[in-house]
Amino acid sequence: MKFRKPWQHRLLGRVGNLVLRGLALTWRQRVLLPRQPEPGLYVFLHGNIVPAAVSHLDRGHSVVISTHRDGEIIGQIATRLGYRTIRGSSTRGGAGAVRAILRAGPDHAVAVTPDGPRGPIGKVEPTLVGIAARMGWRIHPLGFAVSRAWRARSWDRFLVPLPFARIVCVAGEPVAVPQGLSRDESEALAGVVARSLADAEEAAERTLAAW
Repeated sequence: MKFRKPWQHRLLGRVGNLVLRGLALTWRQRVLLPRQPEPGLYVFLHGNIVPAAVSHLDRGHSVVISTHRDGEIIGQIATRLGYRTIRGSSTRGGAGAVRAILRAGPDHAVAVTPDGPRGPIGKVEPTLVGIAARMGWRIHPLGFAVSRAWRARSWDRFLVPLPFARIVCVAGEPVAVPQGLSRDESEALAGVVARSLADAEEAAERTLAAW
C-alpha cells in the first residue's frame, strides 16, 4: 500500500512515534558518546535509523531526511521524536539539503545516512565530505548493534529492535575534513569515512557481545 496523502503521513507519524516510544521503554541501551555532541556531521547506516533515532530522543538534533516517497513518513516520525528535519539528499546532488545544512550554521550536530535512500550499504559520497569542509566540521561515524531485531528484506536490511532487546551505540574515530579539497581528495576522504563507519559497526558488535 502506498501512502501519498498528507493526512496519511501525519497519521503514520503519530502512530510511529507512539510505537517507537512504547518499544523504547522495553529496550536496554548503552550509548557510548557524549550527551551533547560537538557540532559536525554524524553518519550511520540507513538500516539503523530506528536505533539511531531512539538513542537521542527529544534533544533537538538535526537530521537529513530524504525526499524519497518514504521520507515524508520518516520525517513526520522524526519530528515527533524531537528532531529538527532537513529535507533532501545530501549524497545525491540534493542542493536543497546542502543549502539547508549550510543555513543551520556551524554550531549544529547534523545526522545523515550516507548510504540512503538507495545504497549500496555503507557507501559515502564525496558530496558529504564537501559539506563538512564548507562547515568546518569533522565527520563522526556511529555504529549500532542490536541483540534481537526484525529485519526487512530491503537493500539496507532495515531493522527494528524487538521488545526487550539490547542496543549499543558506539562513536567511531572522527574524520577531520580540511577545506579546499580537490575532487580526488574528497573521493579519497569519503573512502576513509566509509572505513571508519565500518569500524564503528564492528566496535558496536564487540561491545554488545561483551555486554
